[in-house]
Amino acid sequence: MDKSDQSDLSENTKKPPENLTRAFLLKDGEIFWLALSAKISAAFLILQAGTIGRNPAESGVFEGFSHFFRLLLVKIFLSILVGFLIVSAGFLILSADAIRESASSLIVSARRKGELFALSLLCAD
Repeated sequence: MDKSDQSDLSENTKKPPENLTRAFLLKDGEIFWLALSAKISAAFLILQAGTIGRNPAESGVFEGFSHFFRLLLVKIFLSILVGFLIVSAGFLILSADAIRESASSLIVSARRKGELFALSLLCAD
């Protein structure tokens, strides 16, 4: 492979795919389509960020996709972990409240039984 072929390949990989952005820019004036095309261009540039400066034929597309989805999965995993911690903390708070209520009801019932026992001792005399 020549140096000119390699430079052509590297120049082609640095550009976002025009056919994708044009497909979403058919309707001018709609912000949704512009935002969607910007997201596609940004995703393409993120995927290609790891291959700039290297030969694209050697790196392959899989490495870019795996890097992108690895970052995405790490963020999703962290948000799920934080959500799990919040839910478990809420469960601990609810169970502590339930234990406190049951303990207070046991104390109240013990006092009543104690009062009844004391009255029965007084009445027995």
